[in-house]
Amino acid sequence: VLHDKIFVPSTTEQKKITLFLNTLNKKIEQLKQKKTLLEQYKKGVMQKLFSQEIRFKDENGNEFPEWKRKKLGNLGDCFIGLTYSPNDVVESEGTLVLRSSNVQNGRLAFQDNVFVNTVISEKNYVKENDILICARNGSKSLIGKCALISKENEGYAFGAFMSVYRSNYNRFIYHLFQTDLFFSQINEHLGATINQVTTKSLNSFSFNFPCEEEQEKIATFLATINEKINRTQSQIEQTQQYKKGLLQNMFV
Repeated sequence: VLHDKIFVPSTTEQKKITLFLNTLNKKIEQLKQKKTLLEQYKKGVMQKLFSQEIRFKDENGNEFPEWKRKKLGNLGDCFIGLTYSPNDVVESEGTLVLRSSNVQNGRLAFQDNVFVNTVISEKNYVKENDILICARNGSKSLIGKCALISKENEGYAFGAFMSVYRSNYNRFIYHLFQTDLFFSQINEHLGATINQVTTKSLNSFSFNFPCEEEQEKIATFLATINEKINRTQSQIEQTQQYKKGLLQNMFV
């Protein structure tokens, strides 16, 4: 009969370890709470901004002009993504194709990637400030989720079930696409049998737009809140990793 030996630290050390791990757990919980509060604040403030309950003023303290109703198709262009076959998929030496799983919580995520080796036309690559939108999916609730493309993500392709919206106003429109104003129009245009929103539909969506100067103020303000949320999420992940590494080393 084999008897496995278990090494147990002294009671004093056990108490110190427990206390330290409890402190880490408390920190993780506090960060999660901070993130939740920031998200709630952002949601409330967005509602007030887009319903014009809160308005910014110009540099001289004067009111900005009234918002005007405009169609997306008149402000920019919509593109459908790349169609590729299973034979085009490669392990890693290829072009990353952004799909629905690459959009998580309004940001790009890279836990589930597909690479292809095929001819890709210029319009199937994302560019800085493009809005990448999930346009077709088996799950209706995922239609419309989107991410704003940063300069470092240029050069990736995007798949056929995705769309890209390109305009000079995307820093503002990206935030607009996180609201019920956007998702209510998506629900109106969803196909009866297929969960998809076409580029024709997207181009027909209309919203009230402030002047460019007020758009910029709104976009900058909301981007600052997003940065705080993202920073808090990074702190959560780092603390969790630190705890995981500590536990692994502790019981070796």
